[in-house]
This record gives sequence, C-alpha cells and structure tokens, in this order.
Amino acid sequence: MLARVKKLYIKLLVLILSAITISVYLSALSYSIVLLMFIFLFFCAFFFYEIKKYGQLLTLGNVFNVYWFFYTSAFWINYQLGFNREYELDLFYFMTIFSIINFFVFHLAYSFGFHVKEYKFTVNENFFSIVIPFIVIVAAITLLYEIYIIFIEIGIDRFINVSRPQRSALYLELGVLPFSDILILLSTICFAIAQLYKSRFVKVLFLLLFMNNIAYSFVIIDRSTMLKVILPILFISLVFKKISTRIVVFIAFVGFFYMMFFKELMSSIIYSHPLNIAQFKINGEFERWYLVGLDVINDLNSGRLEMLYGRSYWDTLYNLIVPFTNVEPLSVWYVREYYPEVYEAGGGLAFSSIVEGIMNFGLIGPVLYFFFLGFICRFINKRSFYDFKYFVLYSLVLTVVYKFFRAESYSLFKTTYWLWFLPLFLLFFVSNRIAMMMKTRNKDFSRKF
Repeated sequence: MLARVKKLYIKLLVLILSAITISVYLSALSYSIVLLMFIFLFFCAFFFYEIKKYGQLLTLGNVFNVYWFFYTSAFWINYQLGFNREYELDLFYFMTIFSIINFFVFHLAYSFGFHVKEYKFTVNENFFSIVIPFIVIVAAITLLYEIYIIFIEIGIDRFINVSRPQRSALYLELGVLPFSDILILLSTICFAIAQLYKSRFVKVLFLLLFMNNIAYSFVIIDRSTMLKVILPILFISLVFKKISTRIVVFIAFVGFFYMMFFKELMSSIIYSHPLNIAQFKINGEFERWYLVGLDVINDLNSGRLEMLYGRSYWDTLYNLIVPFTNVEPLSVWYVREYYPEVYEAGGGLAFSSIVEGIMNFGLIGPVLYFFFLGFICRFINKRSFYDFKYFVLYSLVLTVVYKFFRAESYSLFKTTYWLWFLPLFLLFFVSNRIAMMMKTRNKDFSRKF
C-alpha cells in the first residue's frame, strides 16, 4: 500500500510541476491559481490516503485536511470571485506557502507508520452500570445551572434578544461557567455508551441532552457549538455502522452551505434581519487568519511589536496547571489592540496559530507547533482503537480541529483540557476503580471496518 501511495505522490508531483511550468511559461495562469492547484492536489493526496489507510471517511486526519483546505484556499477563492482586490499580495503568498509547509509537518508527525482498521475495547462488565449514575448526577446539576442562568439570572427574553458580543460580555460579567461544553461532553459519552450497552434509559438521556444542546446552539447562533454537538455523533454512528458514508457525505455538503450562511439565516429568523446572500463568497471565518497575519507580521517587521520568545506557549502550559489565571489570550489582545471598538462592545475575532508561532520563535515557531499537534493527534488516534475513553475523546477532538488554524494555543487547549479531557478521564477512572473493586471480569467489544 505504501508503495502505491509513493507512486501516487510522484505522479501528483509531476502533474503539479508540469502545470506550473506550462502556466509560467505561457503566462496563462496567475500565481493565485497556481497556489490553488497546489492546495487542491495536496489536499486530495492526503485525503484519499487517509481513507485508504483507515477504511473510512470521517477521521481526525481528514477533518484536519478539510479545514486546512478551506483555511488556506478561502482567501484565494474569494480573490478569484472578485473580492480581496485591495491588498498587496506578497505577504499573502508567503503565508499560503507557509501553511502548505505546516500541512506537511503535521502529517509527518501524524500520518505515517501506524494504521489499524479495527476498534477493540476492553471494558469491565459493571463499568456501564457504575458510570451512568455519575453521568445522571452531573447532567442534572449542569442542566439546573443552565436553567438558572438563562431563565432566572439573565431572563429568557433578554437571553434570546441580545447579540452574541453582548451575551459574551454578560457571561463574563456574571461569571457564568461553560455549561454547554459539559453537556456536549455528557451527550457524547451517552451516545458512545449506547452503542455498547443496550439501555433504553441511556438513549432517553442522550436524546434529552442532545436536543437541549441543539436548541442552545440555534438560540445563540453559534456554528462551533452546533459542530461540537453533531460531529461526534456522526463519527460514532459511522464507526458503529448506524449510518452510511453516503449519508455523511450528503450531510457534509448540506452542512457546508448551511454553515456558510448560518449566521445570516439565524439572524434573519430570530432577529428579523434582512437576508442578503445574493453573491456567493467563502465565509470570512476561513480567511480571517490571513488578515491577522497582515497586521501582526507587518508590525513585527516594522519594530512596533516585539517577539514573545515563547511567552504565549508558557501561558498555555501554566493554564493546564492552574485553571483560573489573569492571562490575556492573544485573540483578546489582538482585538483590543487592532479593533478597540469591537473589544469595547464585547466582541471577538479569530486569531491564527501560524501567527502565534511566528510571534514566539519566528519561522520555526509554527513548524514546531504543527509537529506537536500532529504528534498529539497521532497519540489520541492510536489509543482510540483500544481504549474507550480515548475513543470518546477522539470524537470530541474532531470538533476543535478548526482551532488548529484560527486560534492561539491557549484557547485551543484551555477548553479541551479543563472541560473535556479532565472530566472525561476522572469520570472513567473513578468508575473503573469501583468496577475493579467489585472483582468482576472484563468484556471485549470490537468493531471492524
């Protein structure tokens, strides 16, 4: 298989070089078209390699590939559609080429060597009967807290009618704990358990949590929250053959166009804002990191900004030890520094992991960061095939891969570590210890593709 993949890469490389040579010689294509060719062909090569390797479409590697494709190509697609013509393009060319380099670095750490096509979990036979009461207790407390915040502390009318920046500022003012991420974690655990442990109660509990999470994501008009709710369920359903790959592809295409206009559609429905989608454009979410780079890299080059020399990565590491800190994330600093009117209104903007790396260690910074991300994803991927808690974690990590590109390390790891990793592992550790004390035997569950 690896030999065939190598031959495919050689053919693709020859095709790319031939197209570039012809286009440059004949001046038939612009540099932006050439870059889009690079991006598309590299995406296809690794996308189909991932499918061949694992035997399924929805994997951590392919979610990374899809996000990388859109975050890297969006600016240039919009450029071909007639947008972004006001910018000098030299720095954008540089950032695109650097994104391609980091794409290969990630896959260097993640893709090669390991591959398995069978999930096989070993679980104590009493584990499920022990873990479910813990889930019920946490879910009940969290749902009551959600009801208190929305209906009593804020008020349902005010909660629905405020804008997203106003709601964020309100949450910060009231010190609201992130209940939605905990409920998403619990619904994902319930759905995963329901595939191995036949219980009507677990299915009803999952439906309750799932419907609550969907409703919340609609009301707050947040694409990322909706993605966190739906994507783990799609992945688990595909692994256990509850749905087919064709359905996933159909949902992906419908979901893509829906997410492109999600804010416009929901704002029109909830707030009666005029709906204007006459001209297609790739959502600005995907090209925002280019504009962050334009601001920050130019100011670094001019001397207006100083290098961080690892300070933001140290802040991230420190936050993994101390949950509550006074650290200002780079995404917040960026809005305060460059868009004070948005900052004053309580709003936020995307940042960039590539820009963070450059701010810390120059050109080597993003390379080291993406290699680290690839290594972490490889570790979780490998464990997910035989450790049930890592399987659940894997399904959740699928939903934050977009932050590999549009967020600094602090924002990526804070939520994932404190709201998913630690609660999940603590819940499973305590339940497993109690099951082992009962001296019951283990049971194997397997799912082969």
